[in-house]
Amino acid sequence: MKDDWKKQELLDKKTGNVERVYTYKQVRCKRVVHSSTLALQLAGYTLIEKDLRSVSTWLSEIAKRHVDGPTHESDHHNRSTNRENYDIIKGLFVAALTFYGKCFSQCEGRRTKLNRSQIGDSFREMHDVCISYRNNFAAHSGAALFETAQIAIVFPRKYKNNVPPRIYRELNQPDLIWADDTDDASFVNLVEHVRTLALEKIDKLTTKIIEEEVLPKGFEYWSRR
Repeated sequence: MKDDWKKQELLDKKTGNVERVYTYKQVRCKRVVHSSTLALQLAGYTLIEKDLRSVSTWLSEIAKRHVDGPTHESDHHNRSTNRENYDIIKGLFVAALTFYGKCFSQCEGRRTKLNRSQIGDSFREMHDVCISYRNNFAAHSGAALFETAQIAIVFPRKYKNNVPPRIYRELNQPDLIWADDTDDASFVNLVEHVRTLALEKIDKLTTKIIEEEVLPKGFEYWSRR
């Protein structure tokens, strides 16, 4: 079906400001910024949903690059020799963990956040793992010691030829946590599950604002704004 509504975004390349122009049947519409409590909640969920879409994009790129590294299986540990590739993967993984965790944190500029209780039972274990990695690895090095560094002094067992000792820096840092394609509760599926929660909130709040705050005040009220 034809959609008579159109939106155009005009970017000022010098200032970075964006002007949004809306038309109905090619006629420019009036735009009123609404800032009620419900509207601010809707704006918050909009930011959350965008964050989760970004996480999905980064995880998709990880999946393309992740060919010989670790899975989420506890008995499968592998370390790739392609460090350039896995340094990029690690950056994407940290970004994904950070943005995912942000959706469950109280952030300035957002009036809402998601809660663990909203997540389906089958996804909660993976959610807890991701939040733990976010808190103890991505955001800062925590008590869980997901990353460690030790300084080792190494020298021959028998002192010969005046060989001086060497200092070695021993670093252990995860590249990512990953589940195989058959795991329904993978990080990828968790993100899509959580994104549906945000979309449901967006739909409900949109309907609520229209029915309770916009339509009751009538056309004349909004025309004068």
